[in-house]
Amino acid sequence: MTPFYLTYGRKVILPDNEEVKRITMIKRIEHIIEELPIKRYEAKKNIEKAQEQQKKYHDKIGK
Repeated sequence: MTPFYLTYGRKVILPDNEEVKRITMIKRIEHIIEELPIKRYEAKKNIEKAQEQQKKYHDKIGK
């Protein structure tokens, strides 16, 4: 999962990407509506986990 995906809800589209050319706009929008909230939730959980680990480390060395 990339920052670009979390921001725009899609992978980077390169001019020569054949996979992207086969997907209709409606299907693309449906996919984004379904998948983006799930991916953002996963990213949020990963961030919270990393923050907790950083806090533990900081508290450990800060004493």
